[in-house]
Formats: sequence, C-alpha cells, structure tokens
Amino acid sequence: TNGVARTEILVPGKFQYRAEDIPGFWLPESRSQVINEGESPFIVEANAEPAGAIYGSIREEDGSPAKSVLISVVEAKRAPNRHQGSLDVTVKNSSFGSGDFIESFNAPSLPLGGEYAIVVHREDSYATTQAFPINTSQPLQRVSIVMPTGKNLNGIVTKRDGSPAAGVKYTLNFSTPYSHGFSREERLTGRDGGIQLTGINPDVHGTYYLNFEENSGYQRLNMEIDPEDSHFNVVLDSAYNVTGRVVEDTTGWPVQGVEVYVLPQPVLRIPGGHVNADSKTDSQGRFQFTTLDEGEYELHIRGGNTMPKDKRHIVRGGQSEEPLLRVKLSEWSKAKVVKPEE
Repeated sequence: TNGVARTEILVPGKFQYRAEDIPGFWLPESRSQVINEGESPFIVEANAEPAGAIYGSIREEDGSPAKSVLISVVEAKRAPNRHQGSLDVTVKNSSFGSGDFIESFNAPSLPLGGEYAIVVHREDSYATTQAFPINTSQPLQRVSIVMPTGKNLNGIVTKRDGSPAAGVKYTLNFSTPYSHGFSREERLTGRDGGIQLTGINPDVHGTYYLNFEENSGYQRLNMEIDPEDSHFNVVLDSAYNVTGRVVEDTTGWPVQGVEVYVLPQPVLRIPGGHVNADSKTDSQGRFQFTTLDEGEYELHIRGGNTMPKDKRHIVRGGQSEEPLLRVKLSEWSKAKVVKPEE
C-alpha cells in the first residue's frame, strides 16, 4: 500500500526488481545491487514514470473473436528515458488451444515518447499494425485488428542436382520493419523435399524468411519468401568442410568439450554471424564444421582464448589443411585437458 512493496532476502546477496503492467505508469528495470549484512532495512527508491497504452479489438475476418492468437508489442522508436534492455511488456504470450478466444486486448505501461506497434500471430500467420506514437498529447491509442485467413504456400527443397532434399531442418521467421523478429519451431522437409506454409498474410507489414542453418552437408541459407508466390523452389548447395584440433597451449595435450565457432569474413556475409562446429571437441580435441561455404572464416573458442592472443586463425571452407588451435582455458571453463596415455 501507499506505493510501498516489501520483501525479505538472504544476505549477503543481490537484489534486482522489475515491475510489469502498472496501469498508467512505467517502471525502469533496476540494475543488480549487492546487499550486505547489517543494511536492514535496505531501501530502494523506484521512480515510476507516466506511461500510455495501445488497446482495441481483435477479430477474425468473419467478425468472430480471434482464436488461439499470440499478441506482442514491439518498439519502433525507443522513448528518450528508456536507456537499456528490452521493452518487456506482456500482452498475450500463450495460447490454450481450440477454446482460446479473445476479442479485445490492452498493451499497457508504454513509456511516453516512444513509438510502438502491435503484432498478432497464429502459427504461420502474422498481422501487424502501424507504429503509433505514445506521448503526453496521445497517451492512448485505439486500434482494430483483423486476423486474416491468409494463403497457403507450397515449396520444394532440392539439392543443386535437382534431387529432393528430404529431412532437412528449417524454420519460418518473420521480421517486422522495426528491427524485431519472430521465429516458429523447427520443422523438417518431407520425403519429396516438400514444405507447406499455412495462413501466410500477403498484406502484412514485414517480411517472411525461410532459414536453413544446421544441416550437415548443406550450406546455410536465409531466403526471403514472396507471399504472392504460392509455389516456390529452394535450392541448397553442398557444404565445404573444415576439421581441426584444439590443444592446451602449455602441454600440447588435447582439450575435450570445448565449443569452437567461426566468424565469416566479413561477418555480415552470412545471416546470424557466427557458425558453431557440429559438436564440442572430442577426447582427441577434434572438431568439424559441415555447413560452410567456400569463403573465409576466423576460428574462435568459448571459455578461453586462442594463443597467441594477437594471432588470427583464418580458414577457408573446404581446405585440406587441418588447423591446430592452441588455447588457454578460462578458470570457469568446463572443458578438460586430456593427458595422453603413456
């Protein structure tokens, strides 16, 4: 009451708070604070700032309440007083199956001075609003959203020789115009390499992508989908492999369980940037990449440094020479140095 919240924690310890969905106000997420013994009561002053909201109705094309949808708010322009982290405003982030109907929504606690859009999706179908300004003169925005029936798209994924690429992993991603994206669960192509996308909205403000990332033997591909193209083809190119070894710098012994990754050169050459090895290094310190193209990559590890620190380890997809990485592990690394049997 009276704007006061109380809690008890073990000391010494760390304390951090986050407030959600306070009607009419927005409370910035706090930084982690260390609390020592003898500091009771420890008082934190949290300054709630005025906020606005976007609210309205959401229905199917026939006028009935929307069924089994998820609703998100995305930030098109950051408010001047919001300096860090994600917006973290929850509207509707779960669905309860066939009995889940909704006809109105409210996106509260939007910091004044920003611009925000609503994104609604159900399986492969997305609907987005324009970006609305939320400020002192317009703290509330009302919008009506219609969830479209959409179109079904069918695709065939093949190898370069025209044969079907069966059992290939892919995801359908959707990117808004506001540097915010959504991703569906991973799926597999059929025996004939077939893909089916359902309820694609051709009028949505945003872009659909098919992403093929971790398929051993195939190069990675991020392909934009044209919602007007009801039948499309995807061609996957064969990958170029790189295999190598990781050893501890001082002893030269193999390092097991270390994560090796590469950065494309230049980094933006491949969507997503880094590419992970197929698995962690084995007992011989060996690693393998089987999803690379023929370009150049720089090798790195997690949980330590390659040695010497000022040396760059450049490889090219398909090269026959196996790179040897000498590394110094961090104290917290779970990888282990394997002493060879005598």
